[in-house]
Amino acid sequence: MEQTMRAAFNVREEKGVNVSEKRKQELIDQFFSGNDFQVNEIDMSLKNDVGLWSDLAWAWISSI
Repeated sequence: MEQTMRAAFNVREEKGVNVSEKRKQELIDQFFSGNDFQVNEIDMSLKNDVGLWSDLAWAWISSI
């Protein structure tokens, strides 16, 4: 869901995502509806659980 919200945020802020004005308004209505969304930094505490397979392999090897 975070990726979806980041994409919607970028559409709203017109940062690298090109959509029609109609679609932009639909996304704003659907995802923001009066609420402001803050883009958070990546939670690095999850790096041993979610990541590139090579990083996950090294995390697993380090744990055994």
